[in-house]
Amino acid sequence: MKTYHISVLLDLSKDSEIVLANAVGLAKAIGGVVEVFHVKSPTAFYKDDTSAKVNLEVMVSKFRTKGALPINFIIKKGAVKKRVLEYVSSEQPDFLVLGKTRRFSSVFGRSITDLVIKHTDHTNILLLGKDDELYSFKEMNLGIFGGGIKESGLQIIKNLNPKDDNPVRLFHIKKDKVSKTKKYLGQKTISYVFSKGTNALDSMVNYVTKTNIQLLCVSKEEGKHLWFKTSPIKAVIRKSKIPLMILA
Repeated sequence: MKTYHISVLLDLSKDSEIVLANAVGLAKAIGGVVEVFHVKSPTAFYKDDTSAKVNLEVMVSKFRTKGALPINFIIKKGAVKKRVLEYVSSEQPDFLVLGKTRRFSSVFGRSITDLVIKHTDHTNILLLGKDDELYSFKEMNLGIFGGGIKESGLQIIKNLNPKDDNPVRLFHIKKDKVSKTKKYLGQKTISYVFSKGTNALDSMVNYVTKTNIQLLCVSKEEGKHLWFKTSPIKAVIRKSKIPLMILA
């Protein structure tokens, strides 16, 4: 069975512990090891060279004790975007876990997500909001938006829903390729089709919320043109109020 390398990008804000807790929960659900990555700006680094290390050690120790899961952490100084891309290029993790709250996004959020999607081919992303506490990843209500999810991504979805107790909900706009996804999953599915138009994404996102989806999965292929305003995945990231898993 594959062991997933799960990297967590933390800015040591008050939401960081929630982000790390979700990463640990994901590791337990799919079989993985966790590594925390933190970047300090040069100015902050020279102000206090030890505080980040102490804070990370305290935070990580809580989860080592709770779950007997080995967790390593790395601290780098410099420009955040540059260091994150260097890290991802060097380590090539299977997953990046990060937050998308407004304060967090000023450091790691949407711009870093854009860069990671644009510059990586094999890294999946778990994007969490301020109050997204999945933790166990057990018996989740899963949704899939659009088509184009590769077999490796579909296998992750199957790992998250091994008992097939809850149907996977497939959300797509007309002409999306959904039949292959449905066939490969081999699980109970419910499909929702939205007519292509100006408000299609708004309607889809609103309906996702109404159906109590806990985690929405999206193919990274949907975001290859993430820099353009018309990118579906960019709109979903901005509008969605639930955790997103962007699959390579």
